[in-house]
Amino acid sequence: RDAAVLADPSLAPTVEMASDLRLWRFLVATAFKGGDAASMYVEALRWRKRNGTDATRADLRAANPSFFTARATSLETPLLTEQDAAVFAARPRTFFTKSAGGGGELLLDRGGNLLFIEVPASADAAAVCALGADAFLASELRTQELLQLVLDELSTRQDRLPLMFPVLDF
Repeated sequence: RDAAVLADPSLAPTVEMASDLRLWRFLVATAFKGGDAASMYVEALRWRKRNGTDATRADLRAANPSFFTARATSLETPLLTEQDAAVFAARPRTFFTKSAGGGGELLLDRGGNLLFIEVPASADAAAVCALGADAFLASELRTQELLQLVLDELSTRQDRLPLMFPVLDF
């Protein structure tokens, strides 16, 4: 990482990307092969730069300050845009319970792991297509970044690497 950032300072990682917990995930993903983990990590930094993911990260953190700075157990704005709400409606899935104000309490199991519930049989293919590929992909990337930020925050709070369990409801 350090050599990559020296060669291209624009690859400097965010606080979360530079954390030991995030680096540990790259090691786990490569079966603890240090060189492979380093390569994967640097490629992830490049990908984040190409896709503007760090700006998305800042927007997500700003939209959910109580969760990320005050240790709240719910997100104020889990769906950042109307487009995100449309994608969630067209492709039903969630990792939070919806509240009247638009926020939501995280779905956690007894061990503090995040649950991600998907209902593939209820997906509305026509609505997904109507959104367009670019809009759909942008929303998916925001959701994945929020999930990673939530897992990072839970890791810090729990002093361990919590898991995310996908639950498919057919």
